[in-house]
Amino acid sequence: MITSLIADDYGKVLFEENIERNAVDKSIEILNSSSELVCALDNPAVSDSEKHNVIDRLFPKEMRSFIKYVCDNKHICIMNDIYDVYNDLALESEGGIKAQFICVTEPDENEAERIKNMIKKKYNRKNVMLEVIKKPELIGGFILKVGDHEYDRSLKGSLNNLVKKLEWR
Repeated sequence: MITSLIADDYGKVLFEENIERNAVDKSIEILNSSSELVCALDNPAVSDSEKHNVIDRLFPKEMRSFIKYVCDNKHICIMNDIYDVYNDLALESEGGIKAQFICVTEPDENEAERIKNMIKKKYNRKNVMLEVIKKPELIGGFILKVGDHEYDRSLKGSLNNLVKKLEWR
């Protein structure tokens, strides 16, 4: 939970810095390409000046001070979470929204497009980033998560609701 709040704060700062998108993407690509790099940047035995030298050599100029700051504050291990927050904010600023469609069987292209169009209309957005997650344990139906809203139309969810109603009586 605390890590999530920290990532939220860093992600907001990164977004507000208005750093070119390519530089941000390239930096995450560099970090994700080498677990040894992340370990070295997170290692307290490595001096800050050595870490800064590595950052200056590897990362795009626009991102160096941000990465140094994250590194100096011992949060380099949550850079992917920071990047996720940054991406969500960037998508939102472009009039988009992120949604998860959790289902038993993956929708075909037409179904996915209808889902996106419904979300665009309901939430008044220009585009939708739809993540499809397959979960056979739902038995049937789907769960749609958009922002803070969750629409559970799964068979498992319906059965759980029925059990709760029966237990309440």
